[in-house]
Amino acid sequence: MYMSIANQRNFAPCCRKPAVREANSCGEPTPAMAPSLRRRFLSALAWVIPSVTFVLMPKCPACLAVYIAAATGVGISFTTASYVRTAAIVVCLAVILTDLLVHFGRLCSQIVKSWDG
Repeated sequence: MYMSIANQRNFAPCCRKPAVREANSCGEPTPAMAPSLRRRFLSALAWVIPSVTFVLMPKCPACLAVYIAAATGVGISFTTASYVRTAAIVVCLAVILTDLLVHFGRLCSQIVKSWDG
């Protein structure tokens, strides 16, 4: 028997509507909203790498020059080590601040969503 095109349905996974991700009545994420293990790991790594680099950064540029020479076999001047140290500190602090602002923005958006009902 002939079926009209209007009556045919496509049940392929690519044509289904995505699941609606909502919080339950307490505002807690449903299992569909919970971040995956990979995402949580990458999020933690985004905090750990710049923090550890910042904490382990030597205070004097001469020590940094020695560490670079020991690790790579390439000697750098005291002035270059000073610039590299300053740049590394600025980059680490910028990454940490960016991650902090992103986390704070997500937290604020969750609070606003909970107020909206």
